[in-house]
Formats: sequence, structure tokens, C-alpha cells
Amino acid sequence: LGGTSDEVTLEIQEVHDFASVSFNGKFAFKVDRHESPNKTSTLQQISETSNVLDVLVENCGRLSYGKAPLIDRKGILKGVYRGTSKEELQGWDMHPLEFRAQLIARLVEDGDWQKYPPPPKSGVVLLRGSLIVEGPPRDTFLKINNGGRGIAIINDEILARYQSGGPQKTFYVPAPLLVQGENVVLVFEILQHDQVHPEVEFVDNLDLGQAAD
Repeated sequence: LGGTSDEVTLEIQEVHDFASVSFNGKFAFKVDRHESPNKTSTLQQISETSNVLDVLVENCGRLSYGKAPLIDRKGILKGVYRGTSKEELQGWDMHPLEFRAQLIARLVEDGDWQKYPPPPKSGVVLLRGSLIVEGPPRDTFLKINNGGRGIAIINDEILARYQSGGPQKTFYVPAPLLVQGENVVLVFEILQHDQVHPEVEFVDNLDLGQAAD
């Protein structure tokens, strides 16, 4: 992205299902299909020629009952547009993120890990920690405090999706998923900014959140 103005207006149309948008390495805004699949925002440019826009789009699955459409495409279905003339942005570099065992193992072994905190501001961050089990593993529950939205992974296995609004607050970790000694815990947070810095806690009770009326 570039231009002669200090600001640029971006519009994203038809996001299915959720998007985290970062501009020049900092979290800018989110788009949630359940609130509105379209979003317009004005962002501060740092260069007239080389501003970087990153959009991470999350596929939240499909419904196969009720009034849900049988064909529910995922991604940005229309486009991303710049300025009042709505010039469509082209030439994207696209990278699918499928957290399969091989990718997870490679990230754990080869990742360029940095000390945390201070929290990064990129909007998307992969965090790594350890749970040390001194005796035989037992069932427990994982809780993510001060998180925004993302997934939790233990020992190369995806445990759960989480979001700040819940409703579920803790997630069941069965004993067979753990080993005696070090257990690697990953948190893939997609709404990282100054007010969101996830912390992992293991507790002994299930919390499904407040029941709806």
C-alpha cells in the first residue's frame, strides 16, 4: 500500500467468518460476520510506498440444519478496497494455516521464540509455554486469562478454540493428553494488542460460563 496522504481508508466486504487485520505490524481492527461481514476503517500510513496490510481470516465451520445455507463459502468473498474510489487491492500473498501435527512440531522445534512479555502488537502471535507434571498425569482444565480469540494446543494436539466473550471459560484436558515431565502448550492468539496478552492457567474445575435463558 502507498499514497500521498498520511491516512488510508480500507473497506473489507463479505468476510466469512472472522478476520483480524494488522497494518504495518500493528493490530488495526477485526471483522466478525455475526456482527457485520463488512468493515470500513481509516488507518495511519508510515510510508508513501511500502505500507503492509495483513489479514488473517478464520473459518468457523458450517451449520447443516435450520435455515443455514447448504453452500457457505469461506474467506473474503468480495474484496478489500482502498480510498473513496474503492480501488480493489490485488496481488495478495496467501498462506494457509492448518495446525496439523507436522506443522505444530516444526513450529515448536524451529520457531524464532522471543521472551514474552512485553506483548507484541501485531494482532497475531503464537505463544509457547510449558506445564511440568511431576507425577502421573491427571485430568485437569485449561483456562486462558486476558485472551482475545484463538486456539490452544497441548503436545501437538489442538485442544480448543477460545474467545474473550466465552461462554466457556475452561477446557477439559484429559490425563492421556499429558506426559510426566514437560508438556508443551501453544496459544495462537489472533487479536493481540496492548490490552490483550493471554496467560494460561491450569485449574481443577470446569466452567462452562453463564447459561442462557
